[in-house]
Order: sequence, then C-alpha cells, then structure tokens
Amino acid sequence: MHIAIIDDQTATRQATTQLLSQLTTPTQPLQVTAYPTAEAFLFADQPADLLLLDIKLGSGMDGMTLAKQIREHDADTAIAFVSNYDEFVFDGYDVNAID
Repeated sequence: MHIAIIDDQTATRQATTQLLSQLTTPTQPLQVTAYPTAEAFLFADQPADLLLLDIKLGSGMDGMTLAKQIREHDADTAIAFVSNYDEFVFDGYDVNAID
C-alpha cells in the first residue's frame, strides 16, 4: 500500500511518516511518501492508495482543490483530511473523503 502525505508543515509530515512507517510488516509493506505542496504531489505523478491531506497548504493549491481534481480522474483512491479546520468538514463529503 502506498500512502501519500500532503502537508505544508514539516514537523507534521515527519511525524506522520515516522508513525506510519512503524506499521509496515513483511506481509503488509507500506510505502509512505510525503509532499510539502499539492503541486509537488501532482508533479511526482506517483499513484497512491491513500492520501492524507491537509486542507490549508500555504501558498498554491489547497487540499480540497487537490481532492476535487483527483476525484475527476480517480474514484478509487482513499482520501482522508487531516486538519484542524472544522469549517471544511462537510466539504469532504463532496470528494467522498473517509469519515
């Protein structure tokens, strides 16, 4: 399984990557890749099974816009928003995010 973390906060990316890396096993290996921006994820062109998205990503595209763009071409990738912004909670349903 490939998990992509898209978050503009370096400490959050590192902590999440470290936590998820501890969950890998020989029978269920995990590949975890972290990106500081939505554009970096798109440019990498590396499909993921699960996206852990921050909603506010600093400058550039935000996480919700990225999720909508992904959904236009891919209905199968699981998307989960990792954010402190509760005002976006219902927007996640528009892109079939994991609840």
